Amino acid sequence: PFDHLDSTKVIPEELVPLQIVGRMVLDRWPDNFFAETEQVAYCPANIVPGIDFSNDPLLQGRLFSYLDTQLSRLGGPNFHQIPVNAPKCPFANNQRDGHMQMGVPKGRVAYEPS
Repeated sequence: PFDHLDSTKVIPEELVPLQIVGRMVLDRWPDNFFAETEQVAYCPANIVPGIDFSNDPLLQGRLFSYLDTQLSRLGGPNFHQIPVNAPKCPFANNQRDGHMQMGVPKGRVAYEPS
């Protein structure tokens, strides 16, 4: 009776009930407004393994345009290393050096200390 991918229509809640997937807690003012709000890059292309993109035309457009906008707005390809966009859990992906590098990795080569 309705198209799930039509963003202009409201899906009846009786047919598809709302499902709570998380909670966002805002419990403080930013210490540095520019660093914590103006440099945020919400990128729908950053997904966890096992989740895929739908054929929603609105989402497909955002997958392209958000990354392009963030590259321009935040000055380069390493915007994910700005502290507000960086993951809180440390990990070793062997990515280092390059244009607009935010971090100073230790070791002499990209694969050290693997």
